[in-house]
Amino acid sequence: MKTTRQKKSKKILLSLLAVLILILIAFGLIFTLKHNFSSNTPEQINSTNKPSSQEQVDNGNSIKEENAKPSPQQDENSTDNTNGQFSVTISAANQTEDIIQIRTLIQTIANTGNCTLTLTNGSSSLQRTASIQPSASNSTCQGFDIPRADLYPGTWSIKITVALPQGTSSTTGTIEIQ
Repeated sequence: MKTTRQKKSKKILLSLLAVLILILIAFGLIFTLKHNFSSNTPEQINSTNKPSSQEQVDNGNSIKEENAKPSPQQDENSTDNTNGQFSVTISAANQTEDIIQIRTLIQTIANTGNCTLTLTNGSSSLQRTASIQPSASNSTCQGFDIPRADLYPGTWSIKITVALPQGTSSTTGTIEIQ
């Protein structure tokens, strides 16, 4: 009889221990979630409404200057100005698992115009267009996001032609699709 009673006592003790462990885990999760959601103070949440500091402005300007430099994907003799009014550079040619992203920098401020991207690999070609996006000191094409499934692996030639009211300019480069 003692062994049956001892077995029942052990089962009850193990059950209580399991319930206690589950309660501790639940409190730990609640604490973690509460801490993660409440870690932003009202000052941090509202900080986006504050004007930029001089340091932030300087950092932004240095990034703009860095982006104005030709990227590694840019051919050395890539700018073919047909009108000589402005220059165009490829500022980024990146790829993620799903998207090929190509960005440009246009060394003039323009409110109207369009950009034409042509990607070529042998006899395969893909063409996209985008509008112009002006900023304070230059402009960009609004960006080209091409689904990776539209391009097969290999080296693709990039040509971007920008047509603005003051003329047309183009640039070339390459991207290795993996």
